[in-house]
Amino acid sequence: MKPIVFMYSGQGAQYFHMGKELFDKEPAFRQALTACDDIVRAEVGYSLIDVMYDPAKKKSEPFDNLEHTHPGCFMIGHAMGRLMRSKGVQPQYVMGYSLGEWNAAVDAGVMTLDAVLRSLIQQARLFMRVAPEAGMMAILADPKIMQERPDLFQDSWLGGVNFPNHFCVTAKNDRLAIIEKTLVAEDVICQKLPVHRGFHSPLVEMGKDEYLANCPPTKFPSLPFYSGVAGGSVDMPDARHFWQACREPVMFVETAAAMERQGAMRYVDLGPSGTLANFVKYGLKPGSQSETFSILTPFGRETNMFEKALAGLRG
Repeated sequence: MKPIVFMYSGQGAQYFHMGKELFDKEPAFRQALTACDDIVRAEVGYSLIDVMYDPAKKKSEPFDNLEHTHPGCFMIGHAMGRLMRSKGVQPQYVMGYSLGEWNAAVDAGVMTLDAVLRSLIQQARLFMRVAPEAGMMAILADPKIMQERPDLFQDSWLGGVNFPNHFCVTAKNDRLAIIEKTLVAEDVICQKLPVHRGFHSPLVEMGKDEYLANCPPTKFPSLPFYSGVAGGSVDMPDARHFWQACREPVMFVETAAAMERQGAMRYVDLGPSGTLANFVKYGLKPGSQSETFSILTPFGRETNMFEKALAGLRG
């Protein structure tokens, strides 16, 4: 059997009501999400589940308040991991992308759930306080365009490379608007992410010392730990590693390639939009025997997607 990789995504793929169908129908998902919510409620004084599943909100409305999305994205990933395990699906590897590295850390026993959630709440408050307004944008083009067109991409930074001809850029909002307007006029596909701080760039540098001070203690992972920012596996993800996962560009294309060198895999995207499954799929070399599975999407059908994934992973 091909090994199973649990993949955890970061900021940018979130939306209101993500996972709601599974919350209503799957006790293991609901119990895990509620356990997270109890920790968050004790810290912030309100239920994040109530915020995410607010019946007055539509999926199409921006879910972009960092104090909600930072712990909220983690909570969804954690509940998905617990749900899969409750059905007998056990990973042989974990892989994290940006914020998702914290999910991978909990799944692999590097950190405790309680400590991570409290740290993520502190991080959100920290960046809201010290980091300037900024954003990130996904661009469907060769990342070399940043070097080839320095005037257009001045005062911006490479946020990550997801697969060949797909990268993210980080910049303050005025520069991001110029980049977007220019690329759209040239029929280059690009999309702003629902993120209002400049992660994976010097725009978060002023939060480094406090970030490191609030990072929970770490232990050696119980599963092979693959990191988006490291471009491969990490033997001991410590506080400085998690700072790099926030500050440095995510070289997911390299991480996926490193994973593929281990042989054919079954990649399970436990994020809210299936983005990592797409990144892997478009980055696989011809002839690869690897498979990708995603469950949550903004378009619903969560139960059907979940059952389809289980059938493929149990087969």
